[in-house]
Formats: sequence, structure tokens, C-alpha cells
Amino acid sequence: GTVSNILEKPNANLKLKATSIKLSDIEKFKNYLSAKTQKSLFEEFGKFDGEMNLDLNIKNNTPYGKVTFNDISLMNLKQQIPLVLKSGSIKLFGQKIHLDALNLTYGNTPVYIDSTIKNYLSKNPDFNTMFSTNIDEIAADRIINPYLTYPIKIKGEIRLKGRIKGDFNNYSIISYLTLPKETDIT
Repeated sequence: GTVSNILEKPNANLKLKATSIKLSDIEKFKNYLSAKTQKSLFEEFGKFDGEMNLDLNIKNNTPYGKVTFNDISLMNLKQQIPLVLKSGSIKLFGQKIHLDALNLTYGNTPVYIDSTIKNYLSKNPDFNTMFSTNIDEIAADRIINPYLTYPIKIKGEIRLKGRIKGDFNNYSIISYLTLPKETDIT
């Protein structure tokens, strides 16, 4: 590709395709990240594994393309909970990013996320996110209860589906909770 006007106002028109990028190599790029990003990423997460593929076009400085994943996993270091991305992709459409049907597990908890984020480079991006998960007693104890004053107890499994829409300053959450007959919450 090309980059013109590099000293004044750079204009990039590039095609980039990379396969089998090892997530375990992320620490090699640590110095290219801001100090704040380094701290939040590497203090919170570790044990990066798996690979990703990148197919990216940049037209007049605007990115378009897709990132796909192969056996991605990492560890929440503070809670010692593994996160495994089983399927899905990330698609870029200029100032819009789409987290396309991400199926993951956080510990043993399955999570589905499908999200469109507009103006993702701004300080207050717009998002429209659908999610679903199943929460059992173990998930409640490991993921939810550490943040609550009074812990909840679950017998059985709760199915939770919903949508979060808006921006960081003004958003709405619509959720549906399914409690099978045998499930109890206290």
C-alpha cells in the first residue's frame, strides 16, 4: 500500500493480511501501548494463548476488515478465572466495529456477545450489545458475589439474556431472567 503526505497530513491506503498471529507474543508489543493500557491489560490478564488472523484494508486512513480467532485463551489474574474465546470474529467498518457472535467461557460460565460499537475511537462510543449467559452457584460465587455486600445464593441455573444500548454516559439495559422450576435464589 501507500502512505502519502507523511510529514503533513498522512493518508494511508494499505492492505494487510496476517495469519497465525500468536497471542502469546502480545508482551513483545507492550512498549507500543500507553502506560494506562499496559497497566490495565497486564495487571489484570496473563497467560495469553491462541492465534488470530487479520485481514485489514485501510482506505484514506479508515480501517475495514476482519479479525478471526483460533483457540484464544487468557487468565484473569486477580480472580484466577480463565477466559476462552471459542468462536466469533471482530469486523471493522470505518468508525464502526462489530463483535460478531463471540462465544466464550469465563470460568465455566458460557457467554454470548454480539455488539456493534460506533465511533469506537472516541471517548464515549455508542454501543448496541446483545448478550446471554447461564449463571449457577459457582459463577455467582466467583464472578458476582465479590462485588456485592450481601452475596446471592443460587440453587440450579439462571438463564440471562439482554441488550445494553447507548453510550458510557447514558445507556439502557433490557434483560430477561429465566428461572426454571427447580431454580432458587436467596
